[in-house]
Amino acid sequence: MTWESVMSGKEAGADLASLGKRIRGARLERSMTLENLAKTAGVSKSVLSQVERGTTNPTLSTLWNVAKALALDPLELFGGDGPALQGEDGRESLISLVDSPVIDNQAAKYRLVILNAPELAGVSELYRLVLRSGGVLDSKPHERGAVEQLTVLSGEVEVRCGSDRLRLQPGRTARYAADVAHAIAAVGKRNAEALLFVNFVKSK
Repeated sequence: MTWESVMSGKEAGADLASLGKRIRGARLERSMTLENLAKTAGVSKSVLSQVERGTTNPTLSTLWNVAKALALDPLELFGGDGPALQGEDGRESLISLVDSPVIDNQAAKYRLVILNAPELAGVSELYRLVLRSGGVLDSKPHERGAVEQLTVLSGEVEVRCGSDRLRLQPGRTARYAADVAHAIAAVGKRNAEALLFVNFVKSK
């Protein structure tokens, strides 16, 4: 799958700046201060400020909590609609067609397609990661005990975890600690695509 084919897909997408503007707009519509929204969502005021300015890559858990605090379907933050749960004959359907929220970071040359259900944010998260040549998904440490697993579908990537480095070819999988600074980078001149699974270990 090429970068161009992914970019022309049907996912509901938002670059970081647009995502931040939607959150800020929704907050102001509800006459909420930055401090009030941060407290309700359970995130720090500084992080929320960075998200609204589009200067940081928020975790899915953060976006889920912000959406709940704003009484929004998380998909609305990405410019999409909520899932359609009604069949063509008017009855409630057991199958729903949903848009996959997308986060585009043009500066870092990556695109994250969120594949898991919103209620799994902060528990078990699944992404399709597309990296353009030279692209890097750079992540701060997640909560203690968090683990990521990356399976490369195309291209070549390098996983960086602390001071360790590991290059992966298509079909190879790496599992690594995500409670330290870590990054996933495209290697060479080709675009790369991978499935990224994030598992958060909740303390009892």
